[in-house]
Amino acid sequence: LAPPDGYQVQSGPGGHTVGPTDVDPVTDQDFVLAANPAVSGTVSGADGPLVGATVVLSSGGSEIARAETGADGGYVFDRVPPAADYTLAIPDPPDTYRVPTPLSVSTLGGDSTGNDFALTRPGSIEGHVRNADTGAAVADATVTIGGSSGSTPLSTDAHGDYALSNLSPGDYSIDLPLPRGT
Repeated sequence: LAPPDGYQVQSGPGGHTVGPTDVDPVTDQDFVLAANPAVSGTVSGADGPLVGATVVLSSGGSEIARAETGADGGYVFDRVPPAADYTLAIPDPPDTYRVPTPLSVSTLGGDSTGNDFALTRPGSIEGHVRNADTGAAVADATVTIGGSSGSTPLSTDAHGDYALSNLSPGDYSIDLPLPRGT
């Protein structure tokens, strides 16, 4: 028996020999098919469910299927063959969201649910350095922004502005070391 796509043989007859003189029909030679498991989850961003995000299911580096999230941010891959080595990824996230870490899933135990992605956007920090007495912009001041991945020194522009973008979520410090004698 070759089961239809999305199904597997759960049980079947072991076989039967029909002899040359057998005239009675052979009965009770039934097959039981089971639907293959599903893989599902949601994709959300800072403002809630993300509609239209493409989730890719792959195995061994080869793409098997793509699913697009619905209005609730949910996606489903129906009737995938049981396997231990599936990977879920969002290679091209919507808007300015970061590419999330892929998820490893298995369908050997049945449906794999709750495979959720919470996408993040890169953050930014910006500000101005002004003279307290005059309110004038201070150009070429060094502002240091520190976070879990280290510190980044920035120089203010002619307008006293500084900015650092593409930051991962986390806590940051902002420091303006004053020159000696001030």
